[in-house]
Amino acid sequence: MDNLRNVEILECSLRDGSYAIDFNFTSADTELLVNELSTIGFNWIEIGHGLGMGASLAGKGVMPNNDLTLLKAARKKTSANIGMFYIPSLSSIDQLSIAASEGLDFVRIGANATEPLKAFSHISRAKQIGLTVGMNFMKSYAVSPKEFGVMARQAVEAGADIIYLVDSVGGMTPNEVEEYFSETKKNCSCEMGFHGHDNLRMAVANTLKAHECGARFLDATLMGIGRGAGNAPSEALICLLEESGIPTGIDIASLLKIADTYICPLMDNLTMYNTKEVAMGYGKFHSSHLPKIKKASLKYNADEKELIITMGRIDPVNIDDKVLEEVAEKLKDTKKTYESSALISYPGLKVVQDSISLNDEAVTELIKGIAVTCAKRRKATPVIEVVVLEAEREGLVVAEHIWDSERIVLGRLTVSNISVFLQIAELLADSTFKFIINTHESKSSPEDLQKIISEVGPKRLFPINTKQLKKTFLFNTLTLLANQPENRSILIYGDDEDLKKHLLQYSSLEQIIVVDTAATPTKGAVNITNIDDWALLDMEVDLVYSALMPNSSTEKKLLKCLNSKSKIISPFAAHCGNKNYYFLNLDTAYEGLNEYMNVPEIEFSPYGDA
Repeated sequence: MDNLRNVEILECSLRDGSYAIDFNFTSADTELLVNELSTIGFNWIEIGHGLGMGASLAGKGVMPNNDLTLLKAARKKTSANIGMFYIPSLSSIDQLSIAASEGLDFVRIGANATEPLKAFSHISRAKQIGLTVGMNFMKSYAVSPKEFGVMARQAVEAGADIIYLVDSVGGMTPNEVEEYFSETKKNCSCEMGFHGHDNLRMAVANTLKAHECGARFLDATLMGIGRGAGNAPSEALICLLEESGIPTGIDIASLLKIADTYICPLMDNLTMYNTKEVAMGYGKFHSSHLPKIKKASLKYNADEKELIITMGRIDPVNIDDKVLEEVAEKLKDTKKTYESSALISYPGLKVVQDSISLNDEAVTELIKGIAVTCAKRRKATPVIEVVVLEAEREGLVVAEHIWDSERIVLGRLTVSNISVFLQIAELLADSTFKFIINTHESKSSPEDLQKIISEVGPKRLFPINTKQLKKTFLFNTLTLLANQPENRSILIYGDDEDLKKHLLQYSSLEQIIVVDTAATPTKGAVNITNIDDWALLDMEVDLVYSALMPNSSTEKKLLKCLNSKSKIISPFAAHCGNKNYYFLNLDTAYEGLNEYMNVPEIEFSPYGDA
């Protein structure tokens, strides 16, 4: 270990970060990130499976490429030290020896702090192979600082170059970190390192304290990506070290660009920090035991977080099935599943929910409600659907709240003429609001529509036939249901000629029955003028679609058409109290608009190749 800096950031995004994506970093990913990281100054980079060499073959989460393929990819374009993790029970010295011959520079051997002796012979063999060896005492907090100091000395005597204090569940404090390193320094003279997790948001603070205590090797990952709540974020840690006058040799501006370019898109799909992770940090409970916790929680309806804290306090390393059963039974029916939408919604929307308001105040409240709700949901698009009536009554505006989800919050304004709408659009010119013109209900001429698009802008205003939008959604949904193996027949109550033709063409249904007095005879479908006629046949169907709202008498007759697994699909919420009814809210069709209205602009090269 020559030419060491005062602090060496050991970048383990590709190893610990692999947990967050089920160990799916590829050889191409590895080559890319290793090259990027080494170019900006990282000298120590750990790659491979989160659980180390051999873990994929041992069935602990299959990787797309094997250990050696990843190692060869990492070695292609870098002179940085490349390392891998190694747990004796999952790998072998033979595998380690082969990796060393392929360019592995260092290995970190991991063993639970309560079972360190398993690792010491592997340390000696790894040194004989010529590797730099770190000893990672996993779940270090499971032993006392004094015990840790003694183990550190034994590991150094076995040949370890670096002694690692490991906060496996992110539950340690800076004071504890200081105590463990103090005992380490009393017992041996060696390089020291720290690997922390962020369950209690202390990963950076603990890592800084570790360096203050003499640890040269500090683990970090891009954006904190890692198992559970993640690790100390490389960007934050390096900025704080540099700010404190401790040079890291890392180009911070380039580091931030790498994080933005490659890791942010990954993090958009990950939720690492949550209250369960906090509970694991507080209880010093390792995530490897979560499957047992979930099973016990399900059996007794016990609160998972209380189970985690209690079991972690009993034993931070292992889990006793009998004790878990007893604790879960004591916590029976403590599970809380209720989630409130109070803070992600706007009360003003409730004022115009399922109602029609005819005043400016209601319009203001609707717009404010949509804006506030979208701000809280971050990824939701604020949308106003506009219906232009070209009515005689000047200034008429009708405000309604239509749809509300994580992707889109939509209100509808029915206005008397285009000038009223353009005034509203002008007020929202600097906002992120988008508009759709309901071409089915609006009375505007094609010329007026072009004028509206021209003034508001084609990136903010979209002409859409909402009737056709909902119709397409309905047809697609029913076709998906109709093509499920258990569904062989459908009864359509109320004539829907287009739906009937669609199902005849695109579904595998054996029988389509239409109940309506005005139904048009169609080959492949059975027409019945009265529901009583079908009821007399005493035959069952797998699906019923209620195109018309049935009265109570008809509803009873429709229910008689069902078998135990049949479903009645209805767009009428009032008739969906029965367990066989499934409410199909046609406004769900608006969900697809989010992608449609947010398609990025594509630039084309005049030479054919971008």
